[in-house]
Amino acid sequence: MTPALLRKRIKRLAEALGLGDWEFQIVRQEYAAKDVSDLAGCQAKPEYKSAVLYFDVARIPPEELDSYIIHELLHCHIWELVALTDKLATTPAEREAIRLAEERLTTTLERLFARLLP
Repeated sequence: MTPALLRKRIKRLAEALGLGDWEFQIVRQEYAAKDVSDLAGCQAKPEYKSAVLYFDVARIPPEELDSYIIHELLHCHIWELVALTDKLATTPAEREAIRLAEERLTTTLERLFARLLP
């Protein structure tokens, strides 16, 4: 997928998910650090309504790309809550529990929205 098509798809799905007023920087993973093993990622700044989204489009099956985009966009909605709970965590085990809970919630929401969005 070309960068322009990826950006267009992200914009359309962001609008459908209530993130139309956010600014997104999109990093195609093959151009990012080689030591990153995740297929996609998100670093959000909800206070500025902005996020950096990472996608390794070369390794994501085309039929699954929308699900990956939806998943990463949904992190934007819950980022602030997760950041707050992470600050309150006092041990690595608590931080890992928060990370796992965040991923479970985001995946559940992704599966719900993926069925509903065109």
